[in-house]
Amino acid sequence: ALPALISYVGQDLRYHTCNEAYLKWFGVSREEVVGRSVPDVLGEEARAIVRPHIEAAFAGQTVDFETELTYQRAGKRWINAIYTPHRDSLDQVIGLVVMVTDITERKRAEEALREGDERFRAVANQATVGVGRTDLSGRFTFANPRYCEIVGYTQAEFLEMRMQDITHPEDLPANLEKFHRLIREGADFVTEKRYIRKDGTIV
Repeated sequence: ALPALISYVGQDLRYHTCNEAYLKWFGVSREEVVGRSVPDVLGEEARAIVRPHIEAAFAGQTVDFETELTYQRAGKRWINAIYTPHRDSLDQVIGLVVMVTDITERKRAEEALREGDERFRAVANQATVGVGRTDLSGRFTFANPRYCEIVGYTQAEFLEMRMQDITHPEDLPANLEKFHRLIREGADFVTEKRYIRKDGTIV
């Protein structure tokens, strides 16, 4: 994981300090940050996006948000930011402790996963055979129309069920043994088994 970027911004909206990770991420010297204003360091475009979060933090809220910003030095990045108010002895907010984490790679991975999931669903929904998908506990996360037709449950009902719930009791032990080996070792398997339909009949 990338190190967190930590800085302190005063009421004057100028940087009072920052850590080394902050300097390396932006590719600047300490003199180019400390004493400079937020828009000087971030750029006007990024400042406009974070401004309401800064205002909320100076109003006393601890702010935690994710957003995509275009920095004038670091380019376009997805970040998670936490603004923590720093109070004086009179409980007045006199500055903000800012912690920023670059989550660009995580967001790219999430987007790739989402696109892959959409492609899978598009293909599976057109399949003439039953296609289902479960998590590691056996709970269904997807069932195509043909699978629903075979077993007699709706897609919404499937998402509340596990593979174990519709497998014939006599076939379940062997099925689970292969399923758990798949989880442990990544070994694909082919199996023949009976399902118990919603109406109680066996297929």
